[in-house]
Order: sequence, then structure tokens, then C-alpha cells
Amino acid sequence: MVIREINENNAKEFNRHLSALDSETTFLLFEPGERNMNESTQRARLNQIISKSNQTIIIAEQNKAIVGHIALMGGFCKRNSSTATLVIALEEPFRNQGLGKTLMSFAIDWASNSNMHRIELTVMSHNNNAIHLYENFGFAKEGVRRESLLVGREYVDELYMGKILT
Repeated sequence: MVIREINENNAKEFNRHLSALDSETTFLLFEPGERNMNESTQRARLNQIISKSNQTIIIAEQNKAIVGHIALMGGFCKRNSSTATLVIALEEPFRNQGLGKTLMSFAIDWASNSNMHRIELTVMSHNNNAIHLYENFGFAKEGVRRESLLVGREYVDELYMGKILT
């Protein structure tokens, strides 16, 4: 397993990975077929992310296939530029094997080395495995967004969680 920062040459494989995730889980925002991003558009998006010192995507690769990623997106204004929003996702065969912990460690190290002050995220309130992972890395529950997402035919609460780094 290789863990590294993404680059523009990963655009096609990253699209495949995101499409697989959308089909495998209801814990992420997008539903199957909802993303409309071709390789060229994804390449431009990745270049935009890579060009900012407060943003990154860290990928996990096995045999050159992206099987997991963690994204940290810092704010666009001076006042929120040292706060990063975190998203993590692993393809089904790679869950519950410690890869999430590995990606979280890389992400927190990256954020600390990039002078980030805070990492925040939202998580569906019934995603107990993810909540447990975040709490093990020092994230605290800060609030609830009641019935903020429609998943299937049910509204789901999201938890706000955050971690102060410095």
C-alpha cells in the first residue's frame, strides 16, 4: 500500500475511485451517477487544490489503483485559512483494516506541518465506525445538524466534529 499526496496525473483513476465510492456507500454526499466530472475537469480541479498551501488530497494506492483518500480543504479567506474541512473515504474491501487510521495520521501530520490550527468535519450520526475513528484521533462532537441529509427516504442528522491542532 502506498500513501501519498495526489497529483494531476491521478485524475482518471480518482474519478474511478469516486464513482466506486458513490455506488458502495450511503455515508458520503453523492449518490451513484450524480458526479459529472470528466478527466480534464478533474485534472483542473486537482491542480487547483494542489496549488494551495492549505489544501491536499492524500491517497492510498494498491497496485496503482486508488482505494482510499482523505481530503483536507482549508478556507479561502484569511480568517478561515487555517481551518481545514476533512473528508475520508475507503472502498469497501479496504475498510476495517487500519487504513483509515493510517490516512488520518498522515492527514493530521500534513495539517500540523502546514500550520493549520483546526480540522473539522461532518459525519452522519449513525456512522458509528467513523465517529469512533474521529474520537480516537481527538475530534470532539461540537453540534448536530438535525435532518440535514435525505438518504433514501429518511432524513439523517449530521454531527459537527472538530479538533484543535495548536
